[in-house]
Amino acid sequence: MLYKEDWEETKRIFEEWWDGVLGRPLIQVVYPKDEGLPWIDSCAFLHYYPNAEEALEKLFQQFSRIVFGKEAYPNVWMNLGPTDLKDVKERYGSRICILGNVDCKQHRS
Repeated sequence: MLYKEDWEETKRIFEEWWDGVLGRPLIQVVYPKDEGLPWIDSCAFLHYYPNAEEALEKLFQQFSRIVFGKEAYPNVWMNLGPTDLKDVKERYGSRICILGNVDCKQHRS
């Protein structure tokens, strides 16, 4: 895997964790190779829409500046915006409640 030197070992650890035999939690340590914060733009595909190649190029640049220690590995949740929530509602018929720290149970109709 790009940007993760010990990927095979990390995969093995994840498999042990999923199988319930690891005996410890997964540990993910992410830090910059140089100065600055280890930042990954999870909205890159929105920022560079419709140019997915440019979004990937930017993400790969960001990954290259980060050390992914222990069980951390380069990944990005592709935040596609509010339509993701709309799809959940349409697909599963669930009510969507985004109220910060408020308990959504008390806001059900």
